[in-house]
Amino acid sequence: MIGAADSAHLVGHLAYAVAEHLRWCRLNGIAAPPEMDALLSILQASGGPGGTPVAFEPSIPDARLVGYQEAAAMLGVSVRTVRRMVADGRLSSARIGSRVLVPAAAVDEYIDAKEAP
Repeated sequence: MIGAADSAHLVGHLAYAVAEHLRWCRLNGIAAPPEMDALLSILQASGGPGGTPVAFEPSIPDARLVGYQEAAAMLGVSVRTVRRMVADGRLSSARIGSRVLVPAAAVDEYIDAKEAP
């Protein structure tokens, strides 16, 4: 049996996942079905205990590191462009052994900064 606190936590995670999917669709020029926006609204409005709206921020930050290829796919650019962005400091990176990886959060921050007016 799921308790009220667990239920609210689950709804929060679902809302976050739907919001991120919609964001990804928009960034990639994919038309998301209107039902997805409706589902997000329902999840955000559905309350936990006492009917309070559920926050959909993740409880654990995205500490994932991605390779140049995945970072390029996330940004919609070439691998060469990602290498340049790391070299000139527009994207942070981490060396793990012989690999240079990019924090997924850094890619998201770059995208968010470009979306802001």
